[in-house]
Amino acid sequence: MAAALRLRPLLRALREQSLRGPLWARSPPGGVRPPRGLGTAGARWVKTPPVSGQPDPAAGQEPVVGPGDPAVGPEPPEVLLEELGLGAWTPVGLVQSALQGLHLHAGLPWWAAIVLGTVGARVALLPLVLRGQREAARLGAHLPQLQRLHQRLAEARRGSDRLRVTRAYAELAAYQRRHDVHPLRGFLVPLVQTPLFVSFFLALQKMAAAPVPGLQRGGLGWFPDLSAPDPLYALPLLVTASTLARPRAGGGDGRVQPGGGGRCARRCA
Repeated sequence: MAAALRLRPLLRALREQSLRGPLWARSPPGGVRPPRGLGTAGARWVKTPPVSGQPDPAAGQEPVVGPGDPAVGPEPPEVLLEELGLGAWTPVGLVQSALQGLHLHAGLPWWAAIVLGTVGARVALLPLVLRGQREAARLGAHLPQLQRLHQRLAEARRGSDRLRVTRAYAELAAYQRRHDVHPLRGFLVPLVQTPLFVSFFLALQKMAAAPVPGLQRGGLGWFPDLSAPDPLYALPLLVTASTLARPRAGGGDGRVQPGGGGRCARRCA
């Protein structure tokens, strides 16, 4: 009987606890359930900090992220030209793909990729340019005699004597073959060089108009944004100055000197 009287308060407390429900059902959000085996009497709920990158609903906090946070993940890959509709199988698209290859595979910034691509194109055309300069110098040495033969052919064509026209044309062709000169060879360098660098210009213009996201932070010095005009206009001035200084530094440009052409014409006649 005495033991039953001592257990009665404990049984009453357990009945009231069962009516109220378990303690973890009334825990505040973000709390931690107390460990088992320690009892529920006087147990306190411990507030835990939110996981990085997840909001705290109880305190109304926003997600906390930062560099290097696992919740952020790796940086997104750079946008490719194909995703912007660039880099097709055209001269302009091939130039854009070549610049992108230098940027991605060689690890160069965009300004260095553009500089290296332009220098590479110049070096590739160097043998053709040297040959064109030799042809221009050779043509300039024989230009007076060629002009005389062309004038004779034009006079023959104005007449009605076909034999005279044939003879004038044969003399012109024999002179060109004997001295290995032809006026059309002078157009070889512009015929190859002009489309290439026009393609470079159009490729960069379309990439800046898209714009390619990498160009907006791929500049150098006072022009960090390659898709925007030069704020100081220094680059256009440098290009203009280099273009004007190139003929002065080159020296011989294939033009006939007043005295040398006549001596050559008399010797070759």
